[in-house]
Amino acid sequence: MESRKETKGIKKRNFLLKGGKETEERFRSRNLNDTRYAARLMAEAARLLYPAGHRGEKGGKRRVFTRPGALTAALRHAWGVESLKKIDGERLPDDRHHALDAVVVAAVSEGEIQKLTKSFQKCEQQGLPRPLRHVPPPWETFREDVKAAYHTIRVARPERQRARGEGHAATIRQLRQEESGPVIYERKAIEALKLTDLAKIKDPERNEGLITALRHWIEAGKPADAPPRTPCNIAGAGHEIRKVRLATNKKPAVPVRGGIADRGDMVRTDIFTRRNKKGKTEWFMVPIYPHQIMNRTQWPTPPNAAVIRKPEEQWPEMGPEYTFQFSLYPRSYIRLFKKGVVIEGYFAGSDRATASITVCNANDKTNRQTGIGIKTLDLIQKYAINRFGELSPIKQETRTWHGVACISPAQPD
Repeated sequence: MESRKETKGIKKRNFLLKGGKETEERFRSRNLNDTRYAARLMAEAARLLYPAGHRGEKGGKRRVFTRPGALTAALRHAWGVESLKKIDGERLPDDRHHALDAVVVAAVSEGEIQKLTKSFQKCEQQGLPRPLRHVPPPWETFREDVKAAYHTIRVARPERQRARGEGHAATIRQLRQEESGPVIYERKAIEALKLTDLAKIKDPERNEGLITALRHWIEAGKPADAPPRTPCNIAGAGHEIRKVRLATNKKPAVPVRGGIADRGDMVRTDIFTRRNKKGKTEWFMVPIYPHQIMNRTQWPTPPNAAVIRKPEEQWPEMGPEYTFQFSLYPRSYIRLFKKGVVIEGYFAGSDRATASITVCNANDKTNRQTGIGIKTLDLIQKYAINRFGELSPIKQETRTWHGVACISPAQPD
């Protein structure tokens, strides 16, 4: 008969990914096929929207043309613009490469493609080098013109205003009311325990035997063949200890089924301003979470507590002396000004622990500046961005809650 430990491990072994490299290749091949199929569907939809013209019309019979990716890559090499997209075969983390491909596709005609295809097939049959490496550019200064225009491009991303996503994290932790106040406990595997963690086990007097067994096991070097056990009971040997509950420094967030779960990702961050005693503008941010939007009973009006580097109970309420400016959603385009320095890009989130925000580069989502405190900034300017990357400043917005304009900054009971 299998032991309890061996039986419990069967499920995990069944989920273990075997042949990872082969599985990865199958996934990649499947994704490429899906992409090809989607591209064909898009081309067919475009042909329905822009059907072929009659003979004699300007533009000929066809209005929708497709270009193979291999041809586009070869032309980038031949025309000297490949370095804008890839270096040593590795793609640069820059989304402007889509515009680069569009330029290359637009610069080659159907007649030239037919000539290149025939020449390529002929060289391939004779075992000669590919002729695409020696294709003349569309015009003499093509390479310089493309590089100059490339650096003026700003990638346009849509602002995400929908409040979708998880209302709270999946893990529900235990919440206990103790003399010092509410304390949140979480389960931790014994393999990750340190001696200092033993002081965080709840009810130390009642669990004295368990704590002693864990201390001896940790001091012995955590032997895997001799796991710690609870004190012996009437039936004999105690049970094997796998996990224990430890007190944490977490603050109560979202109550769920008698426990506490972490908040979901912020839906938006509302920005307010106020003049201080010296007449300088100070900036404040109010985080809005999915569970607050979902629970209309508890939150008939939006939250108004602004983040500062103090306990949440001491956060200031945005009263009549504060002025609402605008709401920052994921991918809102902003510019931050402070002492002659300008930081601009897409809003990528805020940190309630440090009262700061994160801004990512417009063209490279991986290039981020974190920990930007907003209170002492000279100016925060939000912009609307169209599909061509053109910016229009937003002077001030109306604060809304469930699509209705907020009349007063009252906090719900």
